[in-house]
Amino acid sequence: MASYGGPDVQNLPLPPEGVGSLAFWRAHLKTATDKRNRYRDEEWKINVERYLARTLKSTPSGHTVVVPKDFSNTEQKKAQLFFRVPEIHLTPRRPEFQQAVPVFQAKVNHTLGRHGVNAKALMHEVLTDVELTGLMIAKIGYEPTQDGEKPVVVGQQPMPNVGDVLGLNPVAMQPIIESVPNIIHERYFLERVSPGSVVIPGDFKGSDYDRAAYLGFEFELDAQMLARRFGIDPALVKSGTDVDQQQSLDPDAQKDGTTGEARPKVKGTELWYRAALFDKAVKHPELMRCLVLIDGVDEPLKHADSPYQRQLPDGRLLGMKGYPVHIGALYYTPDSAYPTSDVSMSRAQVDELSKGRTQMVQQRERNNSMRWADKNRADVELVNRIVKGEVQEVIPTDGNGDEIIGEIARAQFPRENFEFNRVTQGDIDDVWAFSPAQRGNRGEGSDTATEASIIQSNADVRMAWSQGRVLDWFLGAVEKLGALIQLFADDEDYLEVAGPDGITRLEAWDRSTVEGAEFVYSAKANSAIRQDSAIDMKRLWDRYSLLANDPNVNRVELLRWALSMSDMDADKLVIAELPEKKPELKSNLSVKGEDLNPAAPQFPVIKAALEQQGIQLPAEAIQLGLQLHQKAQTLGAPVGDAPVPGPEPAPLQTEHGGMQAPQETLSKHQTDLSGMIANGGAAA
Repeated sequence: MASYGGPDVQNLPLPPEGVGSLAFWRAHLKTATDKRNRYRDEEWKINVERYLARTLKSTPSGHTVVVPKDFSNTEQKKAQLFFRVPEIHLTPRRPEFQQAVPVFQAKVNHTLGRHGVNAKALMHEVLTDVELTGLMIAKIGYEPTQDGEKPVVVGQQPMPNVGDVLGLNPVAMQPIIESVPNIIHERYFLERVSPGSVVIPGDFKGSDYDRAAYLGFEFELDAQMLARRFGIDPALVKSGTDVDQQQSLDPDAQKDGTTGEARPKVKGTELWYRAALFDKAVKHPELMRCLVLIDGVDEPLKHADSPYQRQLPDGRLLGMKGYPVHIGALYYTPDSAYPTSDVSMSRAQVDELSKGRTQMVQQRERNNSMRWADKNRADVELVNRIVKGEVQEVIPTDGNGDEIIGEIARAQFPRENFEFNRVTQGDIDDVWAFSPAQRGNRGEGSDTATEASIIQSNADVRMAWSQGRVLDWFLGAVEKLGALIQLFADDEDYLEVAGPDGITRLEAWDRSTVEGAEFVYSAKANSAIRQDSAIDMKRLWDRYSLLANDPNVNRVELLRWALSMSDMDADKLVIAELPEKKPELKSNLSVKGEDLNPAAPQFPVIKAALEQQGIQLPAEAIQLGLQLHQKAQTLGAPVGDAPVPGPEPAPLQTEHGGMQAPQETLSKHQTDLSGMIANGGAAA
């Protein structure tokens, strides 16, 4: 239980009678706890026993088998509902807060980690609760530890009687110093509350528990710690070692003081309610008040406005919206604040499965090998020794042993019993929204891949709905936690996660006047469920490749982010500034055969260009080329590519030669008429 403003906070008076009085609250608490106790004693405790694979006290222990389906189903579904703490993203509702978003977002994600509220441990606990009881409950808060006061500078003011009277010289200034609480330790917390101790109004019938008139929980606390936390005299707190443990869901919970020296404890109730519903003087409908009652004490231990909210002069409310007692559920039972759970819904099927398994064990025990003997022909002493189990290997007889001693036929276990188990398991999977693939088993009865895909798809739809319910509840808790960070975190808190540059970014966001609801909280898609690591890595570097060439992206920071997400040390691998390099001149060089003639005028240029690219022409080849060129000149050969002289070509015929002489028309019937073929030969 956390501090509610410290001992210096003055209690608000309760009305002597009527709405809001002490008698009013005690009557409401009795109604609420009586209703909760029925669920706790008649359902939740039984579910915990089944989760632990224990038989009930009313069930005979002999020959009884409890199949641990509730344990395996609970742990399997927990891993699918919430595998890891998601990365929280914030989106500003107003564009002027865009610069502050990365800094505040980093602080929120840091607070959710193992060195903060340890949200993963919380989810491990509340997911077990929601599968066994139907409810997941957490308490959200901030607890500072104060040791006196300390002076701080809050501004400047002119020094009295100092300065130039005529205004020719600047006026000397002095700091304005105020005393503030000296906070030596602080912590934000996000802690589980047992469903067995929750307080929900008896007439509340919804699933949005922040709409209830009040919420709370019962607690047990060391008397000395309670007195110190609230700054009261320990003698005023009635305590004892026989505090009732019935609100605990632990089946092994026992009363304190049974062995050794017992520390006195007190039992009380922490209640949060909407002040406007019970106090006409309060106008804001979201203003919360806290009421702490101790059993056996006539006056409230604490009754004050919520320390997690601050009302501004214009009436607006800054801080947490909703109750610090954060309640959620996977399902909804019409007109009831107590939904069912998966363990409750599958209890009958699991009992049937356990009963069938018990009958199988009993059948095997009663189906041991048994023999019969003809007492008229068998030796009495030998039969007695067989009954006692002293002789099993060799039994001496005079004649055919089958006619004197024989084995009684054993009954075979019916095949329908195994079919019964298969059908029952299918019913259990339907309740839990499991498919064989989600259990890691091969499905039975699915003949085609299409049928298996349809079954898996339908199971995934229900599982995705449940995952969304858990994520919505978690984001609601993070939003309330973020409001506390806005309210209580100072520049030093942001400095450790964002550095000096982050403090500059926060200047655009006045945390003392701007509501935390200006930010929209969301989680990275699918970040709360298990993903294939290879797929995750491929998506990461695909994203890097997509953004790295964009001129508006800081490539160094993008690379550092990608390396850190790959569990690599970005500080050792990333070079912030690359050494300056001279730009390389790229050119395309096309060389023809005539360019390599040593006597050609372009040859020196071509030779130099080739040498720059690492191609050396042999000196012997160049010398030989020059010699051949000189010899060709001596013989009258052309220089370079000059054409070799030859006979003059004949002039082109440009005049028309006239009409061609008429030719005899070809006839296909020539052979029939003359007896000759077309080539002049005789027909065969």
